[in-house]
Amino acid sequence: MHKSTRGPARLVLVAVLLFFFGNAGAQVVITAATVAAGGITTGDTAGYPATISTAGSFRLGSNLSLLTSPTGTHAIDITGSDVVLDLNGFSIRGKTTCTKVAGQSQGNSCVGVVPNSQFLIYITGSRVTVKNGTVLGSEGAGIAIDTDQVHLQSLHISNNKGEGIAAVALITGVSAIRTGLELIDVTSSMNGGLGLRGPGQNEGTVNIRDSTFSDNNGGLLMWHGNVSDVIASYNSIYGIRAGRANLTHATVYDNNGDGISGGATIRDSIADSNTTGFVSDAEGTLYVNASASWNSLGFNLGPSGCYTNVNLFQNVTNFSGGVAITGTHVTCP
Repeated sequence: MHKSTRGPARLVLVAVLLFFFGNAGAQVVITAATVAAGGITTGDTAGYPATISTAGSFRLGSNLSLLTSPTGTHAIDITGSDVVLDLNGFSIRGKTTCTKVAGQSQGNSCVGVVPNSQFLIYITGSRVTVKNGTVLGSEGAGIAIDTDQVHLQSLHISNNKGEGIAAVALITGVSAIRTGLELIDVTSSMNGGLGLRGPGQNEGTVNIRDSTFSDNNGGLLMWHGNVSDVIASYNSIYGIRAGRANLTHATVYDNNGDGISGGATIRDSIADSNTTGFVSDAEGTLYVNASASWNSLGFNLGPSGCYTNVNLFQNVTNFSGGVAITGTHVTCP
């Protein structure tokens, strides 16, 4: 009797197809060894920086250290779009260490030190996610962003001479859109520059929630977007400069300067033990359910700021300027 071989042949074909197509979207593991070897993606040469030039999912399989690399070397350059980089609980480590200065509760030893152009992670591809790990010790910025639609989540960024996160054009000739930046569960602390330097007045939006910006030179700088459940504390010059953004549940304390300056609306927020708690934008900031305590000046509202249902406690001076709003009208006149 003739015995059919179609069954086994079909199984072999299925196995081959699964191998090729099943691995086409497989996660690429990046380790110190694979960085040294190169070839992680097209155009990636041996050594740092590791270049991610193609779309896909990547994760660290070890810590990456630049302690012996030449000054200014990047760790990872993400030039491709539609990239997810999972740090997988590991760290990317440069040479810098910032410490608290004896007798100074705000800032750290890196404040005032001139950074160089090193970025531990440099993102120029669009629609990029970086998550789940630590980025620390850059001689320049921790993460630099010259593109749009970047999502940062569950990251600890610290001990960088420059900004913790820089979403501004830091390289001559680069002009970026930088809209759609999102931070969730990010801590940016002990940096010589700002915790986050966001896009400027004529640039893109930033959305931030559940994040902390502390012990930096300045905490958080942005212009457009939304901020919720954020803490900014122990920064040398200010906690949050908000442009025309909307803030909810922001807490700023022990900053050596303004707690929160600017913003279109500030709701359910607290400023405690800053030089000035809240400073209105020149276009008029609306404060709803805001609380200022133990500041030299609670609210500096000028002619345009307005408020309803605010709380004051033990400020040297409670108010300067401003317009009280009564009834249901909740926009500044």
